[in-house]
Amino acid sequence: LLDRMADMQAEGLGEVEIHLHHGVEKPDSAENLRRQLLDFRDILAEDHRCLSRFDGEGIPRYAFVHGNLALANSCGGRYCGVDEEMQILAETGCYADMTLPSAPDQSQVAVINKIYECGHPLHTPIPHRSGESVRVNGNSPQLPLIFTGPLIFNWTRRIKGIPVPRIDDGALVANQPKGIERFNRWRSANVTVKGRSDWVFIKLYCHGFFDFDQSACIGEDAERFFGNVIENGEKSGDYSVHFASAREATNMVFAAIEGKKGNPNAYRDYRLKTIMNVEKKELSDKINKRKVLV
Repeated sequence: LLDRMADMQAEGLGEVEIHLHHGVEKPDSAENLRRQLLDFRDILAEDHRCLSRFDGEGIPRYAFVHGNLALANSCGGRYCGVDEEMQILAETGCYADMTLPSAPDQSQVAVINKIYECGHPLHTPIPHRSGESVRVNGNSPQLPLIFTGPLIFNWTRRIKGIPVPRIDDGALVANQPKGIERFNRWRSANVTVKGRSDWVFIKLYCHGFFDFDQSACIGEDAERFFGNVIENGEKSGDYSVHFASAREATNMVFAAIEGKKGNPNAYRDYRLKTIMNVEKKELSDKINKRKVLV
């Protein structure tokens, strides 16, 4: 399976990061969590050339999504059990956590629609329950960043003529119809780097490619929806769409923090470089050097 996923990344179809379920049957330990993360990180990096490194050097870096949403023991001990999880994520190379939003789950914190740093010591439970948004010309952020997706109300549902809101959290699922109206709701969440309001980040997600959701995730429904979004932007001139992986989006955030502006597409590889592409470039450079010598 990992070979196939690495092949898909090599073809430009996406990038591999880390999603972990742990502490399901009983609370996990810090030692076991660290071991699992390091072992899997190194398998991905060394055996499959996935993940990334800062400027192509140092330990492998990864984005993270917590299984069952229980980031940093935020579900009262269930599905995690490790109070110092965020510290372990930082020490094992996590550059951004992409778990949130998780509402209406217990693990949802008060901070929504932001890209921010943990506001409490990383070795404590739920250190991301508050924190400062990253900003243009701000200090180099503490990692992992907390990179949230949109969490907004959808007021289009009516029951006996009365509007009844439902939560829209950016899920690509069959039971939440997609159209320009929904895209505009996501935009209205206004997830940005403070001071770079023209770059709006919309983090979407899907879960497990259930058969009934495949069209909404990767099939005709998704193709039609995203095609309409792109076309609407081109016709209206109101926005441009840049599809990005977790790594690429985080690179754009780093660029914005350092005061970069213009087209965010220029910053996909700003700091975090994929191991796969760095090694391809090194091999290509060696081949070209040999050709010159010959």
